[in-house]
Amino acid sequence: MKTKINVNINDTVRVRLTKYGKDIHKEYYKQFPSLPYTKPKEDKDGWSKWTMWELMQIFGKYFVMGSDVPFKTTIEIEVY
Repeated sequence: MKTKINVNINDTVRVRLTKYGKDIHKEYYKQFPSLPYTKPKEDKDGWSKWTMWELMQIFGKYFVMGSDVPFKTTIEIEVY
């Protein structure tokens, strides 16, 4: 039996960015020249936290069949 949970786009998710994803993130922030660039904060295993909408906004267009992906395909959703 499948278990279903509701996920809100404002919920926090965790992903492990690839080198490609880190490059995309840095490039994305060039559109905000008044903000200093800050790398995503990662834990010791390389996981970083994002809201679902932010993850989709920055990286969504880079998910193309057969190409490099910006983060590993396993996503952790924080459920409280």
